[in-house]
Amino acid sequence: MTADSCRKTRGAVRRAVVLAVALALLGAVLPAAASAAPVTAGFRDFSYGTTVSAPTGQKPESKLWFNDGRWWAVLFNTAANRFEIYGFNRGAQATSAWTSTGTAVDGRRTAEADVKWVSNGKLYVVTHIAEGATTADNTVNVKRFGYAPGAQSGTGTYTLETTKTVANGAFETAVLERDGVGRLWVTWTAANASGGRSVFLTHTVATDTDFVTPFVLPAPNANNLDPDDISTLIATGGKVGVLWSNQAATELRFAVHADTAGDQTWTSKVLCATTKCPDDHLNIKALDGDGTGQAFAIVKTSLNDIASPPTAPLIVLYHVDMATLAFDSHTVWTVADNATRGIVLLDKENRDAYAFSAAPCCSGGVVYMKRAPFSNLSFPAGAGTPFIRSTTDTKVNNPTSTKQSLDSTTGLLVVAGDDGTRFYLHNFLALGAAAPPPPPPPPPPPPPATVTLTAVADTYVAADTPATAFGASTSLFADASPLKVTYLKFDLAQLAGRTVTAATLKIRTTTNSASGSPGPDLVKVVADSTWSEAALTFPSRPAPGAQVGQLGATASNTAFDVTLTPAPIGAAAGGLLSLAIDPVSSDAFYINSRETATPPQLVVTVQ
Repeated sequence: MTADSCRKTRGAVRRAVVLAVALALLGAVLPAAASAAPVTAGFRDFSYGTTVSAPTGQKPESKLWFNDGRWWAVLFNTAANRFEIYGFNRGAQATSAWTSTGTAVDGRRTAEADVKWVSNGKLYVVTHIAEGATTADNTVNVKRFGYAPGAQSGTGTYTLETTKTVANGAFETAVLERDGVGRLWVTWTAANASGGRSVFLTHTVATDTDFVTPFVLPAPNANNLDPDDISTLIATGGKVGVLWSNQAATELRFAVHADTAGDQTWTSKVLCATTKCPDDHLNIKALDGDGTGQAFAIVKTSLNDIASPPTAPLIVLYHVDMATLAFDSHTVWTVADNATRGIVLLDKENRDAYAFSAAPCCSGGVVYMKRAPFSNLSFPAGAGTPFIRSTTDTKVNNPTSTKQSLDSTTGLLVVAGDDGTRFYLHNFLALGAAAPPPPPPPPPPPPPATVTLTAVADTYVAADTPATAFGASTSLFADASPLKVTYLKFDLAQLAGRTVTAATLKIRTTTNSASGSPGPDLVKVVADSTWSEAALTFPSRPAPGAQVGQLGATASNTAFDVTLTPAPIGAAAGGLLSLAIDPVSSDAFYINSRETATPPQLVVTVQ
């Protein structure tokens, strides 16, 4: 390279660097419009970079909400290096699904968020540092954002109004709710003085920044948790409900508290208490506008950690009446489905529960969906319908959505992330006023079966006696000189709709000492099956077609199996199949006909 070309190259590099810096600064100032690309199911959005991990986690937390005719989310802006409020562009989701509002939610890259939109025009967000993360600021903060509508629906702005620190520490999850009298509630689990873990709660009193000192939930087995256990909560029907796992006590428990009761007054119910029934995967939703207080919780078991049958429940939906604590449970995914990180969403208009999970456990791959009506919470078997799937992003995980109930106005939106490629992905589902349930998965194919069919007609034709029909003969001949051709007919009606994977022609030579042949003798398909053994003669014989098998040297009084090509046999499934034994050898070949105790047979394996 010459010196002049080196100077040109360095100049080009300097200009490229200047341009890159300028674009980076511009991106840090202006809200980013995030691009999207269609994938196998759903859409691939934008990169969340390498400084954050699992930004759509954790299990009980919700990152999305619907307001002013538009979906919104807390997502990570790599240009600004912080979590911000983004608006969803449904009409352009294939090209530019998300646009940042520029409103910061948390500047800590290891922060997690849980959001709650309230119809009074306020957005509440609790943010905390992920457990195990190292940061100078470990505060748990509750923030309130006001929303000012714009000139058009969905074009308003969010403004931070209040911030309150409610705890210190790095926690796996922190979940926020608002009860029927307007108080904010937050729950998390943290280590206690006894070396275990406790369920902690706090709530506001007079204002959105007036929180009581965090206290341990006064309920059985809320103060002796495993270090891996978490809690979550909902508010509906005049009550607050807290759900938590206790793997140390082998228990999943739900406690309720009336909005008007004191902090120490709770009633609890054990939802399960069997080996490996609880895990730290909890997600709970309340049915908005339902005065009876209906809760729907999706919970993962730990039965995939031990030798469990494939049909054992892995992810279970609990439906709880908060007024009576009566509940019923329903398996959504089994151990065989190998699913993880389930969430539940509620369609209040069509009265349907939607379940989402990632599989395989535990790094993810595809987000699957299932649906069941409230009236019959019986979910179809199998993995479900792929809702977010990409051949580029093979570890899609941690689906998240909203606490709100859904309808045909909102539709359904789920966002997930891939920590391998560091990309967000999403999918949107329109909810019609009378949307039919998703079709059940196709039934499993029938097991392979072997079917033995005996010839329904057989005969041979001879060039030296062309007018003779040999249908009643007990012997069938094949000879090249003078030409004799054997015809066999089989009824394949019982194979209709089945796939032939293997086929064998079984024949036996006669006891005549001359019935053997050095071969070869070719087995061919005959397209015309209208012949009858009583009338077939040499002049009326149908022409043999493609070869499907070959018989080599034979001996007398011996059984032989001829392997046949299965595809031409399968093409005749449901109808009649004719075969011809067309000789090459001029040494005659004799076999027993169907009039004997060892007739020609066709053995097929079908799927």
